[in-house]
Amino acid sequence: MRLRHAVLRQVRQHQHLELRFDPHVTLIGGPNEAGKSTVVEALHKGLFLKATATGRGIDDLRSRLHSGLPEVEIGFEAGGSEWLLRKRFSGASGTCQLSNTQGVALSGAAAEERLAALLGVDGAIEGRRLAQLPQRWAHLWVRQGEAGQNLLSGPADGYDLERLVQQLQQRGASATLESRLDRLVGEQIQQQLDALFTATGKVKAGSPLALAAERVQQANQALSQAIERQAQLESAMETLRSLASRLQAIEATERPALEALRQREANLQLRRAEVQPLRQHCASLQQTLQSLQALERQLREQQGEQNSQRQQLQRSQQELDNLGRQRSGRCNSRAAATNSTRTWPNSSSIATPWSAKPTSCAATGSNSANCSSRPRSSKPPWPSCPPSATTR
Repeated sequence: MRLRHAVLRQVRQHQHLELRFDPHVTLIGGPNEAGKSTVVEALHKGLFLKATATGRGIDDLRSRLHSGLPEVEIGFEAGGSEWLLRKRFSGASGTCQLSNTQGVALSGAAAEERLAALLGVDGAIEGRRLAQLPQRWAHLWVRQGEAGQNLLSGPADGYDLERLVQQLQQRGASATLESRLDRLVGEQIQQQLDALFTATGKVKAGSPLALAAERVQQANQALSQAIERQAQLESAMETLRSLASRLQAIEATERPALEALRQREANLQLRRAEVQPLRQHCASLQQTLQSLQALERQLREQQGEQNSQRQQLQRSQQELDNLGRQRSGRCNSRAAATNSTRTWPNSSSIATPWSAKPTSCAATGSNSANCSSRPRSSKPPWPSCPPSATTR
């Protein structure tokens, strides 16, 4: 049997992958998590796992990235014919189709039985026998991390050891002998192993493998840092998206209020411009008021001075009135004394004219000097009466 080509659809990370196998050696390379092991697992399950199987074996093939059910197509040579196998793993409704270039076309259980016969196995493995799947043709499948395992250590029914022994016996002992090419290949492999590993199986220092391991370690460190940085960036992006959403919400709710506030500010500036002349006029009125208040204080001070002067004038007038009354009293007293003195005994002719004058003087309140009607040639024996004070 020889594989010719394979097509994987909706198998893990592979949405559609086509492979053409070289007649001699085909090397499939790629970075980690590129899906190399997935290709091997899909080929193995396509050949040996029943299309209607259920459970973990089918779930492992399902894609988390692409919609659809996993499908495996394998072209191979067996029994002198070219065959085409198509399997669609969908649980109980899974399908299996097998055809060749001679016009044979089978499907379902018949296709599964014919495929098992071509592969030299008892039959396709169902879901409940999934544990036997890794041991089916285990001598042809060396998975990562299993190179040092003894392939014959498993149970014989899972490894098909009896059928393998029968085929070796049918082909004869010569089929098991090592060819010259096999020996050369083995020697080259051993030389490469000796260059990479010590006798105890450890990696030699300075060997390409050691340098590669060091580069892998450095790359892993860089990858860890990059993953950490990516996580930080994703967190920052998530925070940024959250902030952007909050900003949009705030703008949607606060923008009308902001526009209203700006309009009020514009109105306030307009009102301030209108109030400015009023403020200037108010300042002018304030200055006028201060001037009036100063004049009012001066007026009150002058009125106080006038009241003080008026009171002083009244006191002076009162004193003058008192002095006038006192002088008038003294004048009257003197006039009375004069009249009594001038009434001389035995001189009635002289006393009569002098006695009438004082009475007239007292009645009129006029000047005592004017009241005297004595002859110009004779003077009274007392000084003349001072003018009486005139009352208001």
